[in-house]
Amino acid sequence: MLKEKDMNGELKLAVGKILGEVYRIQLHMKPAICRVSKAEIYGCLSGIEQVIDEQIDDADGLITRQDYDRMNSVLSSAEENRDFKGFYDIEPQLGAMGRTKARALLTYIKSKRCFLGVIAKMDSQNSPGECKTFDLKDEDI
Repeated sequence: MLKEKDMNGELKLAVGKILGEVYRIQLHMKPAICRVSKAEIYGCLSGIEQVIDEQIDDADGLITRQDYDRMNSVLSSAEENRDFKGFYDIEPQLGAMGRTKARALLTYIKSKRCFLGVIAKMDSQNSPGECKTFDLKDEDI
């Protein structure tokens, strides 16, 4: 039986190799859509821990069910609030979620065609630049 330390190393190696393969496929697409260098691809495929750690650390983090539920609750309240003017109005209610996760959630929710009226109101001076529009782009999927 593998010790927890060994299991974490094996899992990290597997994730690195999978990332490397995904990056390799992206690199060879026409046109190439890979956002990492050939050195990083090689590092992942070869199991170089530093490279794998850097790739994992660059991920924005897990958006939990609680984050999703919180966003839906906040948007529901905003929908009922006639004074809602933009993202700044809901940001305090989002807590430690942060703008990166909020943006990902809002893009997802809009792509499901939910809360469209509230989300449209965020395209205003009452929202920071990165939290005005939430259109799903081809390169995002």
